[in-house]
Amino acid sequence: ELVGIKSHITSEVLLPGMWTGGHKNVAALINGKIYLGEAGFSGSNPNRPYMVIEQNVGYFFSKSGKEITISQYDGYDEDIKVPSTIDDYTVVGFTKKCFFNGQSWSGIKIKKITLPDTVYSLGDQTFNNLIYLLEVNIPYNITNINLKVFEGCDNLESINIASKKSKYSSEDGVLFDKDKTILLKYPPGKKGTYIVPESIKRIEDYSFNNTKNIDIVKFKYKVNNIGAYAFSYSNVKELYFFGDPPKFGEKPFNGLSVTFYYPVNNEKWKSVDYTKLGLKDYKTATWTPK
Repeated sequence: ELVGIKSHITSEVLLPGMWTGGHKNVAALINGKIYLGEAGFSGSNPNRPYMVIEQNVGYFFSKSGKEITISQYDGYDEDIKVPSTIDDYTVVGFTKKCFFNGQSWSGIKIKKITLPDTVYSLGDQTFNNLIYLLEVNIPYNITNINLKVFEGCDNLESINIASKKSKYSSEDGVLFDKDKTILLKYPPGKKGTYIVPESIKRIEDYSFNNTKNIDIVKFKYKVNNIGAYAFSYSNVKELYFFGDPPKFGEKPFNGLSVTFYYPVNNEKWKSVDYTKLGLKDYKTATWTPK
C-alpha cells in the first residue's frame, strides 16, 4: 500500500508450498490480476524464503482430485460471478465464511453473488455477515441449502433460484420449497408489506427472523403451521390471517409487539394461548378477508 499497490492481508490460504494454520499472506491487485505473496517463518533475515503466485481470479482454494473448494475470495469485485472451473479444476463448494473473510480483509462491499451450476450444496456460513449483500443467484441443481447461510445478511433483498427444475423455488426474491408450499426464507432487507402466496401451508423456522424492513404480513389463504422463532426480533407489527389459527412452533413471535387480525366470526381464535408465542405485547382485532 505504501508504494501504491492495492493490497490486503489474506489468511488460511490453501495453496501448494504456502504456510497455513493462521499464517498471514498478502493479496495484491496489479494490472487486473491478483498476486499472492508469502514470507515463510523458517530461516532468518536476510535469507528468509518467500514466494509469489499469480492468480488470474481472486479465489484461493484447496484441491481434491479434480475438484476445488474455495476457501477465500480475494478479488475486489462487488458483483461476483463465481466461475465453474479454475485452472481446469471444477468448483464444487466453499468453506465457512469464505466471502466474509475476503471482504473483511480487503474492505470491499460485496453486493451480488452468482454461483455456478457445478455447486450442489450450500453449507453453514457461506454468506454469513455480508452486510452489503443485496442479491444471491443460486443454480438450479443445488440440492441442499442450510438456511443459516444467510445469517447476518441484513440488507439482502433477493434470493433467486435459476430454474423451475430446482429442488427449491423463488418468487419476488423469497425462497420456497419446490412446490411452493413452504416459505423457507424471507430476505432480511426486502421492503414493504408482504402478501404470502395462497399455496403456502407452512412458514419455516426463523424464516422472517431479524427482518427489519417489513411491518405487515398478510396470509392470502389458510396457513397451517408457523415454525419456531419464525418472526422473532423482526419489525412485523401487523399479521392478517385468512382462516383458523395455525399450529404455532416455539415462540414464533419472540420479542415482538403485534396486532393479530383474524376473520370476523371465527371463534377459534379466542382459544389461542398468546402467552406461549414469545410476544412482548399483543392485540387482537377482527377483519373481513377480501
